Formats: sequence, C-alpha cells, structure tokens
Amino acid sequence: MKLKYILLLLSASAYGYEPEQAQANLSTDYASCTSYFLIVSQGFEASGKSGEVYQSLAEQSFSLASGLSNPKVTEARVKLSYQEMASEIDHNFSNIAILIDKHAKLCTQLMEDPSERLDYWLNK
Repeated sequence: MKLKYILLLLSASAYGYEPEQAQANLSTDYASCTSYFLIVSQGFEASGKSGEVYQSLAEQSFSLASGLSNPKVTEARVKLSYQEMASEIDHNFSNIAILIDKHAKLCTQLMEDPSERLDYWLNK
C-alpha cells in the first residue's frame, strides 16, 4: 500500500508544478510582461507616438501579477526584468525588435487567456 501511495505522489509531481508554484510562475510571467509593455510604451512615446495602449497593458499586467503574489515582490520582479530587457536592447528603442520577437507572443496570449498559461505551468 505504501509503495502505491509513493508511486502516486511521484507520478503526480512529475507532471507539473504544485498550484502554489504555478501561481508564482504565472505572477513572474505577468511581471516580465509588465516590463515588456512599459518598454514598448516608452519606445512609442520616444518616437512621438502614443504609448497609452501599452501603458494600460503594463498597469493591468502589474495588477494581475500583484494579485497572484504581492506588490513588493512584483515591484522587484518588474525592476529586475526591466533592467534585463533594457540591457538586451542596449538601452536603445531602435533595437526593440529584439524584445518584440522574444516577448510579444507570450505577453499577448497571457493577457488574452491567462488560464492557458496557468495550465502550462500546472502541466509542465
């Protein structure tokens, strides 16, 4: 009986993260997307265009990340990912294609269907 229970536990853990860890990972995804949306917004504004849509997405993403974690942790995650992304584009908005290529699809999907990404973490 013990062996059956241990095998059940091992098989369950082999197919995904625990719900708490999946939630933390989802919060981290939102924090990264917050940084992405902020940088894209700033890039639009630097080129004389409105970045309002991306600013709004950044605010929504931050709120969702904070709801899954807490504001202090979310702020730290956003700060770290923002610094990393700014370095990736060499602090030059003309290199923003690097971030678009890397983050646009995930961040768009995350905002449109967060349950899909949560399922990803639960089944990873």
